[in-house]
Amino acid sequence: MDLRQHLEQQCSEDFKLLKELENRLRSEEDPRRKLRLNDDIEEIKQKIRDREAEIKSLDISSSLVFPPSELPTKEFSAQNLLKNKSSAKNNFMSVQPDQAIDVFFSYAHEDEKLRDKLEQHLSSLKRERVITGWHDRKIGAGKEWQNEIDKHLNTSQIILLLISENFMASDYCWDVEVKRAMELHELQEARVIPIILDFVDWKNAPFGRLQHLPKGNRPVKKWGNRNDAFYNVAQGIRIVAKELTE
Repeated sequence: MDLRQHLEQQCSEDFKLLKELENRLRSEEDPRRKLRLNDDIEEIKQKIRDREAEIKSLDISSSLVFPPSELPTKEFSAQNLLKNKSSAKNNFMSVQPDQAIDVFFSYAHEDEKLRDKLEQHLSSLKRERVITGWHDRKIGAGKEWQNEIDKHLNTSQIILLLISENFMASDYCWDVEVKRAMELHELQEARVIPIILDFVDWKNAPFGRLQHLPKGNRPVKKWGNRNDAFYNVAQGIRIVAKELTE
């Protein structure tokens, strides 16, 4: 195992510990224990940041190393830049017309009932083989949950961010899933869609410039009939899924 693999493995273990500590913090009532858990969480987050920085520095260093005979010329660099731009532009074109779009649900566990309701409204899209849906409750017994989340997040073409006060307060959702989702969005490897569940301060978030659902300025919870809100969301997801397969 090389240094990069070792650091990635440590990061994976740290993310798992981070989520465990956050779950304990939510259920802890003793103020002293909550304070201690907060300190532990901050320490783990700093370790993750340090290791991610070290991985990034390794990547940069390796990208700068060329044998003398393989030093990049200006022509080489320009050709590869155009090639990379073209590749990013056409990433979605790898989805075949008859292939179901993979949809990833990023949400806070406190909003699980709303996620379930949304998933029900997406049932027609699933039966029509327009989409498939995945979230962390589908992780089977005995599987490494972090590996499963990473695998599905990195291979989904649509990533739904279920925005609420719980989501915005979750370090895991924010530091891990939102960060990776926006990276994939910028690379045009996935379409990120914020689903606004409630009034929260999200406009200055990394996803604040993205078109959200439901359409208009009413979050799901503020609709007189939530079925109408989720119908609006489902129709929006249908349109995006169709766009990606055209």
